[in-house]
Amino acid sequence: MFSGQPMSTPFELTGGANSISAVKKPRLDDAGIATPMEVPGTQLHGELRFRTSANTFGGVAFEQGTSGSTQRLSSEAPPVGDRDVFGIGGVFGGSTMLSPEVRLGYLAAVTIWDVPYVTYDRAADGTVTVIERDSDKISTYGVGLTPSYRTGPLVLFGTVFLRNHPVSNRSELLETDPVEGGPFNVAVAAGVEYEFAPRLSATALVQQNLSTEPVRYGPGLQVALTAKLGN
Repeated sequence: MFSGQPMSTPFELTGGANSISAVKKPRLDDAGIATPMEVPGTQLHGELRFRTSANTFGGVAFEQGTSGSTQRLSSEAPPVGDRDVFGIGGVFGGSTMLSPEVRLGYLAAVTIWDVPYVTYDRAADGTVTVIERDSDKISTYGVGLTPSYRTGPLVLFGTVFLRNHPVSNRSELLETDPVEGGPFNVAVAAGVEYEFAPRLSATALVQQNLSTEPVRYGPGLQVALTAKLGN
């Protein structure tokens, strides 16, 4: 959700979704794996940024993966349940001018997630008994680079972003933490930002996760509106 351009006002308020649809359903390489692996199809995103200098900013971000859009990736385990995934954290970024039209943006983010999990037992005859449904907190860390090109109200940009992928791995009374930080994933995106007015802009991105652990993803769409606040 960052175009690589510097902020033009002291504050920005962004709302949208950093996962709204996917061309292909996410999947596991082994569809028969007996873990309660689920992915929310829609992940809402909100962010409040404040300018710390002419070319840098800080902020807070909120994420919500909706349970109503959950896509189950394994039929061999019970569903996690109707709990949303929540995340809240801080962001810091900036923009370096390479030419009057071209800039290189950079971003770092720390997010604390509340991830649901299910604990269950499987009898010898295959009968599954749910022991507990709950949630646990885990942190993720991300960094990204965003080159961008501005022409008038239009910004074209690309992004490379690295962040670990939290995983709920609670199954059959495993002696492990309910939720782990998971492996680092690399995602790339191409996007466009258009400034409809001095105080309002819209952003749309197509992104692809290049990593396949723990889930193999297809291309996805992200959209947002940003209000520019202050003088």
